[in-house]
Amino acid sequence: MKFLYILVVYLLTIINYCFGGVPSKKNLFILAIGIDNYKKPLPSFKSCEEDAIKFTNKFKSDYDKLFSDNKDQKKEVFSFFLSNKNANKDSIKKVFEFISKNSLPDDYFVFIYAGITGESKTGETFIVPFFDKEEDSISLILNNSVSISLNTLGKWANSIQCNNQLFVSESGNGQIFATNLITELFESNILITSQSKRNRIIITTKGMGWDDYQCQGGKRENGGPLCYLLLNVNNIFEIFNNQGKVEFEIMKTEIQCNPFNGEKIYSVIYKESDFSHLLSNKFQGRGIKVISNENEEMRNRNAETKNYAIFIGSNEYIDKTDWRNLTNPINDAQAIQTILKNKYNFEVKTLYNMP
Repeated sequence: MKFLYILVVYLLTIINYCFGGVPSKKNLFILAIGIDNYKKPLPSFKSCEEDAIKFTNKFKSDYDKLFSDNKDQKKEVFSFFLSNKNANKDSIKKVFEFISKNSLPDDYFVFIYAGITGESKTGETFIVPFFDKEEDSISLILNNSVSISLNTLGKWANSIQCNNQLFVSESGNGQIFATNLITELFESNILITSQSKRNRIIITTKGMGWDDYQCQGGKRENGGPLCYLLLNVNNIFEIFNNQGKVEFEIMKTEIQCNPFNGEKIYSVIYKESDFSHLLSNKFQGRGIKVISNENEEMRNRNAETKNYAIFIGSNEYIDKTDWRNLTNPINDAQAIQTILKNKYNFEVKTLYNMP
């Protein structure tokens, strides 16, 4: 079990975050999951494992290109490939724990999932790892301990220090998957987003993911269309600083291939920085506010780590006659305290106006 300690100190109105001894380096961490052989009543597939392998090789190759001019400074790649019976919930969790302990802010994290996702009756999205026992219905699987809710996946991902994080999925309904993952992953508080360096991106499908495709005039090929599109991008890591270029390359390939005869666009990209920009301009306007329906029982059920935060805030300086009292330090501390407690399951201790 991981314990995360955060000390938040408010002195006057200045917040100082100190991360001592962090070396400047950019390693790559890849977690690729490909599952073809599901137990009943779930279907089996032909291409999920193969797509996960293709994705992994593509990301490794493109990462090497980043250091083509500085090969003596080439960084390490930590690649974890989990397929079929090896891709169970425990093994996936262990990889997240390893990356959480060993990653640094300048590193890159890539999560690739090729398998089944589904929505429970409450609207919660689950990714379905491999499981040994056959079940009577899909609803039992989506509420079973073997499945991983996007709420849990978001908590695991939030424990990873890498600022640059990429999530690729061609499973289930991509639009629903992305919407629910954005809710769990993308920061929705303006105070935090204004200071955050997180650069998280989701690449998925606008509708259902496919297990094969056919370019116009060509033969039907095994593999997801999204996998084919991304394999034809010059360097996928350019998406972190030049999203428009990568989007153009993906769209160009999709138009040339035309797997759906021009009836729809298959791929879509969601970027946290765009989401944060929308939030920062949302103070007064016409519209509605999306409210999470996650209740306390669900938060407790999905809690996988114990996190602690200590807040120290001072408004009053009685012993310093030449110092005036302040208004906002404790208010600011309480605002962040609420976020950590309600969204990230922190246990919070406070020391306010203590001598």
